[in-house]
Amino acid sequence: MNSIGQLPRRSTVLVDAEESHHKRHALFKRPRIAEPPSEGTSFQLSNNLPTHHVTSNESAVSTASQSAPIYNPIVEKRRFELFIDLIWVGIIGQLSETFSEDAYSPESDASTGQALGNFIITFLIAWRMWKFLQEFMNKYATNDMIESWFTLWILVLAMLYGNNAKYLFARDDSQDNIALAIYLIARVSFLAIEAVYALFITSLRRPLMARGIAAAPVIAIWAGSFWVSYPAKAVMLLIAVVAEFSIQALLTTPYFEHFFREENARPTDQDHWVERIRDFFIIILGENVLNLIRGNPLGRGLSKHCGTGIVALGIYYSLSGLYFNRDHARRFIHPVKRQWWRAEAWLFTHVVMFHATLILGVSTLFIIANPYVNALPAESNQQEVTEKVTPESKAESTDEQQIRDFMYSAKWSVGASIALVVICQLILALLSRNLDKPGTMKVDNRYIRLLPRFLFCIVAVALPAARKMAGSYMLAILLGCLVATLWWEWICSMDKGGRVFEQAPK
Repeated sequence: MNSIGQLPRRSTVLVDAEESHHKRHALFKRPRIAEPPSEGTSFQLSNNLPTHHVTSNESAVSTASQSAPIYNPIVEKRRFELFIDLIWVGIIGQLSETFSEDAYSPESDASTGQALGNFIITFLIAWRMWKFLQEFMNKYATNDMIESWFTLWILVLAMLYGNNAKYLFARDDSQDNIALAIYLIARVSFLAIEAVYALFITSLRRPLMARGIAAAPVIAIWAGSFWVSYPAKAVMLLIAVVAEFSIQALLTTPYFEHFFREENARPTDQDHWVERIRDFFIIILGENVLNLIRGNPLGRGLSKHCGTGIVALGIYYSLSGLYFNRDHARRFIHPVKRQWWRAEAWLFTHVVMFHATLILGVSTLFIIANPYVNALPAESNQQEVTEKVTPESKAESTDEQQIRDFMYSAKWSVGASIALVVICQLILALLSRNLDKPGTMKVDNRYIRLLPRFLFCIVAVALPAARKMAGSYMLAILLGCLVATLWWEWICSMDKGGRVFEQAPK
């Protein structure tokens, strides 16, 4: 056998040469809007063309006759976006840890509801920064030094926000408005660079003017929250975030699209925009999986926490399967390519699902730490009349009752959040338009195929009412219901002539 140094070498041939898209004739360019992608240069949202299954012989012939290029501009762009997403992985991890400390820590003076409200607001701000950056990168294709510096500037602001978000609603002297100031700087930065671009691109002027007028009162609400304390601060920030979402949805209506003339309010590359939203869901779900390892929550070896951790992993795996399966349609039209309200509903449903998924992960982690604790009130130990109750026994009883109270909150958080996640996935599946012909699947009616998702939500919301049930048993029941739901959808979506076992080739 030849060693690596003795492998036969072949001469370089011109057919192996590739062409790079890194052609820069200037460091600073005139701003330009990205061109709509041509067929085959972007991610496809619907499979309107028949799929050709390549056999092993065809693959071998293709490989022998033509070598695939190593450099791919789409892949290169995805790699850079992966680098950007790593910043938000850290931000989401920090926000989840803060929510866990506020909601399930004995030292916290915040109630579960207050911790939940604070988490929703801080996450919405982080989501807005990510969304603004993705829309900017998806919309413009200048690819010069200014765009590179601006992207780095936003990443710096995002990093600073992630490190200061936990102090936005702090109840002690550590409370400050640094995170809020960082978001406002980022918001103004996006408006400022688009104002510069509008000097060169006339089609940007009308939409920029509309967004600037609409953003002025909202920014005033953001700035006004600097001078109020909690809980008025939380209310003002929530109003500001909701107002931004509402204004953006309004600007995508057909009337405003007509008002903007050449400037379309929707993303230029809708296929890639959908992929980015899906990537963000993977970031959220990945944070929950990461929490099963970070900090060694399962303990050493096969501990009592290990089984509950395996169940939690199975739940996250099942949720990812439901999300990417959609309604199992073979041919469909994606919601972002239908009416404007469907596109906005699709995006809003994702935002709700992001919140619910993170809350599910944090609450599940508390159940993993206390797998066999139920939510019943702690019973006092029966003691003899002559026996004296010590302060130590009182402290132990108080701690036990506190854990049971936290378990009660955690079970309701898990039940409500996982039901909300599945409901969101059901809505996302129904927003698309099914183009399958009758007789394509064993069950053509997609409402029947997706019915178990609705039934699962009823079960998930009802389970926390059983206070005697330990948290680990509740998670096991939820996993069993999810697996049954997946199996039902798999069987119903099989081809009309499908069978359990594949027939052996003749």
